[in-house]
Amino acid sequence: MSRYYFNLIGEHSVDDLDGLDLADEATARLHAIELAQALMRRTRLFRENPERWSMQLLDAERHEVAVIPFCEAVKLGAGCRTVNGRTDFAGRLDFKVQLQLGKEMAKADNDILDLEIPEQFRDLLTRLADVVPDESQ
Repeated sequence: MSRYYFNLIGEHSVDDLDGLDLADEATARLHAIELAQALMRRTRLFRENPERWSMQLLDAERHEVAVIPFCEAVKLGAGCRTVNGRTDFAGRLDFKVQLQLGKEMAKADNDILDLEIPEQFRDLLTRLADVVPDESQ
């Protein structure tokens, strides 16, 4: 097993701070494709402009192994449905990745706070924009 990191690059870049232990580079590439596909399924921003986004795959030493543009990932059938023996894991975004992505997007798009949105959501976006990541974890 080797550790791989999956960074989102584009308008709002998000670095994978934790990484994931996977069997080999081929499995890591497939996982990167599935992450891109999962982001496009869940978020209109990625579906509407896939040419602006990519998944960057880094090895354990944080050297770039591949960059998978979303516009290419949408055409690929990843076929990697089992990651580390779990069939429900492929393309799954853990809560840390989702939080970091939300935080980066809230920081970059402060004008969203001026829109007519429910007060609770506005408070959440403001808190996300103000959170400073704990680098010790």
